[in-house]
Amino acid sequence: MAKLRIEVYALTSEHTVDDATAALVLENYALATGANPAATSQQKLDHVRLALSEYMVNVAREYFVRLAMDEARVQAEADFGF
Repeated sequence: MAKLRIEVYALTSEHTVDDATAALVLENYALATGANPAATSQQKLDHVRLALSEYMVNVAREYFVRLAMDEARVQAEADFGF
């Protein structure tokens, strides 16, 4: 299984505004998904990583369940003439 690695670096690039905005988005997402407000930045990023991983797994699971249901419906229509 692939692993996601998120690291926090100092905002020293010429894109500091973009970096700061991205950091704020991640911080807000972490807090919105239940991260401890007193947690460190790395702990909040770890929380975001876990939350996004769970979300992606759930989306994939729902997709494959829906696909299986559609295939079963098509097969039932073919078998029983619905």
